[in-house]
Amino acid sequence: MEIDKYIDPQLLADNAAFTAHEELRYDFSAEEILRMKEEYFVLSNYQDTREEASRIFKALMAEYDAAAILEGIKEIQSMDLGNQGLKGLKKENKSMLKMINRGYEIRKTKLFAFPYYDLGRMAFYDETGKFVYDRTMKPEERQITISTPTIRKLA
Repeated sequence: MEIDKYIDPQLLADNAAFTAHEELRYDFSAEEILRMKEEYFVLSNYQDTREEASRIFKALMAEYDAAAILEGIKEIQSMDLGNQGLKGLKKENKSMLKMINRGYEIRKTKLFAFPYYDLGRMAFYDETGKFVYDRTMKPEERQITISTPTIRKLA
């Protein structure tokens, strides 16, 4: 007997011995990393634009010429500043760059546990039915009761 690599997602909730929420590593695909790099580029542009607008505004405050101030305000208004403030952009850029460099993130995932009594293993599956990992059964998990569900009875 071997541990199944996939279980139909419709059978997961009703037939699992128990569920657990665990933090698991999620590796990004090449497409996801490319999308994140594009998003990082856009956020960096917004950050640069906001910093430039801040420099212009500070220079305007040093002047007392009304025409120059009005011209500077028009210039700032014509800039695409995005929807976030400068602090938010810096924070998001930093976390985005960290995720791109690492290539993964830790996600809290709901797992469904299925016992394999013949093997003495407890297998865990994600919500899509894909096998995540297995471990040795704990002593209290080895006890089979009349109501113990097993996927092999259903298959």
